[in-house]
Amino acid sequence: MGYPLPIAVYAYLTLPVLIIGTLLCLVGMPRKAWVSKKGAVGVFLLALAVLIHGIFITGAATFGPKSVMTAEIITFRCAYNQPCDIAILSTNKGYLDNVRLPQPVDMETFYQNNRNFVTLQLSLWDARIHWIRTDNTSPPTIVGHPPTVSYYAVAEVVIGAALFYLAWLVWREAKRRRFGAGDVSV
Repeated sequence: MGYPLPIAVYAYLTLPVLIIGTLLCLVGMPRKAWVSKKGAVGVFLLALAVLIHGIFITGAATFGPKSVMTAEIITFRCAYNQPCDIAILSTNKGYLDNVRLPQPVDMETFYQNNRNFVTLQLSLWDARIHWIRTDNTSPPTIVGHPPTVSYYAVAEVVIGAALFYLAWLVWREAKRRRFGAGDVSV
């Protein structure tokens, strides 16, 4: 039993579909036709793409759950005579294969006294380790740092929300023009 694919993988798979839908709705549309339901759907799809990217990809460490857990390092994957930056870990919930460490480390740091247990903070949305601490050394060795707020992610979420509002305004105006076309009274 292992961990499921991170949400970021599904977000990456969804983005091309949303962008293609946006392009199909908006490309080749004359300027006067932008205030239409088709234009509103195009802006809505663009807003959804920006929000998905901002929350699940750029903002995974900002908005997503970050659990602290104990794990055992099974093995490292390193280039010859180079510090290791990829590990295979075993937790009480399953295995994490090919996990990228926050920074390259020396293998001997984690393999002391025939114990290789670590405490780590894992972002479940993008399967990224933010920090890892050895539990077998005195004093413990800490690699990485706690996640911080990504201002790019916050900006993407604000822009996505603004695009949602714009899509709603375009939809409302298109609906008003459609039903109000025969009505000349104010």
